[in-house]
Amino acid sequence: MQVHGGNISEISQRFGIPQGKILDFSSNLNPFGPPPMVIELLEDREKVLKGWTTHPPIFPEELRMALSEHLEVPSDNVMPAPGSSWLIYRIFEILRPKQVLIPQPTFGEYARAAVAYGCSLREYTLSKGDGFQLHAERICKSLKGVEMLILCNPNNPTGYHLPCGELEALIRYCNAKGCRILVDEAFLPFTEEKGIVEKVGKYSNLVVIGSFTKIYTVPGIRLGYVVAPKGFIEVLVQRTPSWTLGGLAQEVGLICLRDRVFVHESRVRLRKLRDDLMDRLKRLGLKVYPTSTHYFLLEGPFPLWEPLAKIGILTRHCGSFHGLGEGFIRIATKKAKENLSLLSAVHKLMGLTNGL
Repeated sequence: MQVHGGNISEISQRFGIPQGKILDFSSNLNPFGPPPMVIELLEDREKVLKGWTTHPPIFPEELRMALSEHLEVPSDNVMPAPGSSWLIYRIFEILRPKQVLIPQPTFGEYARAAVAYGCSLREYTLSKGDGFQLHAERICKSLKGVEMLILCNPNNPTGYHLPCGELEALIRYCNAKGCRILVDEAFLPFTEEKGIVEKVGKYSNLVVIGSFTKIYTVPGIRLGYVVAPKGFIEVLVQRTPSWTLGGLAQEVGLICLRDRVFVHESRVRLRKLRDDLMDRLKRLGLKVYPTSTHYFLLEGPFPLWEPLAKIGILTRHCGSFHGLGEGFIRIATKKAKENLSLLSAVHKLMGLTNGL
């Protein structure tokens, strides 16, 4: 069974469906990406060939400065990296927390990294009854003995975003207790919410990671970043090999950061499509959980993942998420035509006779 979204090849082999015939709602990438300038770069044979056959900069200083300007943080507090998942493991390698608290359900790589580095793992189960919301005051009560708290904000797979004020109060509390906090903002660009990176200079216990993968639709490039206190960044730089980021990855990152209109337009279009899709699924009698992102949790009267997969519609099976079960799937909003295909399939599986 898939442990991440986007595993089209496995589904193709399992159900005998050509990969090109599968509609993938399991991968929470931006359906409107990559940005046009990135496509132009990747279609330029000479530039791609140069990117593959030329040594990249030893350290991605130009991309670092661009990120510093984009995020409005000092360059000493930011470092580009080959993906946010890579960073999760490096953060554990450097900080070596003995006991880690992870609210569940959430992205599975946090727990995998914790186990890989011998941490004692504690989990805080979010409540289905209130839509899997994160409550800062409840988490505070669970922090005794914890050396690092990990929050995905907005959370994956629930889409819930802890407001900045509540998050800062939690960071402040953790700081007083000697507890570090890792905040993953990979999906923040899909929301209208404010991030927390500007607080890194204020709180020595705060580390924030972000990703180019989701909003810019460049999963094969492997590009992310970390914003953290200067001392942590210095250690991370010292422990990172030269040429960690390829030349093409660095160029793609620079292009993405220059195209701010793309992110805004994607967000506006996806919000409209998501609201329509969620509303129509609710009218089909399904339980749809609130979200701040383009993806959302859906709970059916019976497990929907396999019946949908058998007809070539792939959603994110939630069996690998702690606190969820067979009745839950995560759906990432796609373009209107694909969304209608999903609605039609669910309508048929539900045995409904009323129109969509």
